Amino acid sequence: MLFTHLDFATKPNGQYPSEDFEKVLARSAFNGEFVHTTAKKLQLARGEDIDLQQRSPLAKSLLYHLRGLSPDAIDA
Repeated sequence: MLFTHLDFATKPNGQYPSEDFEKVLARSAFNGEFVHTTAKKLQLARGEDIDLQQRSPLAKSLLYHLRGLSPDAIDA
């Protein structure tokens, strides 16, 4: 219900689907965490091999797609 109006414009062959972005946004908002922290937790829970010293590629991709959303779409 929360994300039905947000279109992240992800491509079918993209590395991360919109569902990953939704999980990161929701957990980040509810836990009051930075997006990079939440994304790393999600990736670690899945067993993905990530570098804890670098920024999360999932979070970088999410922030890239958020820049493409219009403020009106976010408000709606």
